[in-house]
Amino acid sequence: MTVETGVDVADPALHLRAQQSQPRMRAVFAILVQREAESLLPGAVPNVDRLAAQLQSAVNIILGRRGAAKLLLGTVMVV
Repeated sequence: MTVETGVDVADPALHLRAQQSQPRMRAVFAILVQREAESLLPGAVPNVDRLAAQLQSAVNIILGRRGAAKLLLGTVMVV
């Protein structure tokens, strides 16, 4: 499964922390996407709402503030 993500941070002070946390976010995102992909049955559609909620929760934990940054989802593709 391939997922395009981004993080929108409005607070300039938190923006630097988000940039510095990119490797950690990518690692956590990869784990969460892999778990979602492993749970899919052949021909099934991924639960994008659940995945988005898990990824947003990871962003909140990594940045240390709930709602300080928005997860942006692009394409979610199962190959």
